[in-house]
Amino acid sequence: MLNRYLIDAPAVRCSTWLLVFLLNLFLPGFLGWGYTVGSARWGMLLGVIICFAIGLGFCYLSRWIGTLLIRGGNMVAVSQMLVFPHLIIGSYAVSLGSRFNLNAQIHRDVEHLDSFLGGLFATGITGGALMAISLTAGFILQLGITLLLDRWFKNETN
Repeated sequence: MLNRYLIDAPAVRCSTWLLVFLLNLFLPGFLGWGYTVGSARWGMLLGVIICFAIGLGFCYLSRWIGTLLIRGGNMVAVSQMLVFPHLIIGSYAVSLGSRFNLNAQIHRDVEHLDSFLGGLFATGITGGALMAISLTAGFILQLGITLLLDRWFKNETN
């Protein structure tokens, strides 16, 4: 039987965040690579590192927020099969980058970011939005679990 304190250890949450982050990186990374060219891909890489570090900080500093981020991140990873949330958020981030004039170029009727700052900006927007969705999904899941367990144990005592 696992010790509860071992599961609550920051190192366990941080290593779990690494796995959840890598699962969530596949589709946005694949789509983002297609929307960036040149130095924007280096900006994208830095954005990925920053998003990972922010999540790692949440997992290390707060058991509650880290747990929500991991649980919700698992749900977001599963939602990659639907593609739509990731595609919509990524397309919106690229459009914002072009609106802010971050060296967007049109290539084959599709906007591409070709500056370091453009790649960093689009990745930050996409990663931040997916992390916010993960936190929200984790909160809803935790609320559902809490309400279900409360109701279940309340029925057993009657």
